[in-house]
Amino acid sequence: MPYQFPVPEALLQTPKVELWYRALLTTTGVSADEHLLRLHRFSRHSNVHPEELLQLPESHQQMLIEGFRKAEEALKHDATRSVEAVRHWIRFGKE
Repeated sequence: MPYQFPVPEALLQTPKVELWYRALLTTTGVSADEHLLRLHRFSRHSNVHPEELLQLPESHQQMLIEGFRKAEEALKHDATRSVEAVRHWIRFGKE
């Protein structure tokens, strides 16, 4: 399914993303809004809905993450936190 959300907050319409967001708010001390923004940016770049990302083989997930990281670095952006947010989403999705 292609990624069609225009703003990060629209992702909260997806039940599993909303659960992840709420868990970030209550348990991690990590800025949930920042993680949501970073997941949205990754999803836009890869054109993969976050729930679809969870269904992909791990090797394909890693390929998408690496492509995103390289694209961000080419733009002189530090992709470290964005990659961490995506990996956190994937770990959460496996639970």
